[in-house]
Amino acid sequence: MAAAIASEYVGQSSSVIDNGNLLDDLVEHVRVGPSFLKYGRLAPVAWTAMLEPEVAEFLREEVLNGRDAIAEVIFDRAIERGELPADADSRTILHTALGLGLYERYLAGSSLVEATLRQVIAALIATPPRLAAPLAAEEA
Repeated sequence: MAAAIASEYVGQSSSVIDNGNLLDDLVEHVRVGPSFLKYGRLAPVAWTAMLEPEVAEFLREEVLNGRDAIAEVIFDRAIERGELPADADSRTILHTALGLGLYERYLAGSSLVEATLRQVIAALIATPPRLAAPLAAEEA
């Protein structure tokens, strides 16, 4: 099942998205970039298999790590432009946006409205979650 789901994955773009700002980059990455948010040829029920631990591990290794690498370039560029602090938790920002899309598509049964996605991402950019300080620094 994991291989079937991975075969439906749209794949990585040959170029990293660059609209000049983080908000537009992330909206495009979530809405039209490589995504599990598209059903492909598999029946929607087949996608529930991604919640199985073995399938999830396979998908992390074969697909999601590549998607995170693309997003890392987008976030690094945003930090360089001063749109985010260096200690922003970019994975949480990305996964929150992607999780909202998955929830809307598969659980709520509706498409994620772009205006809503923009509001959520804008809020995360304005007040980003931060990476936890290392324990050694906290103890000092």
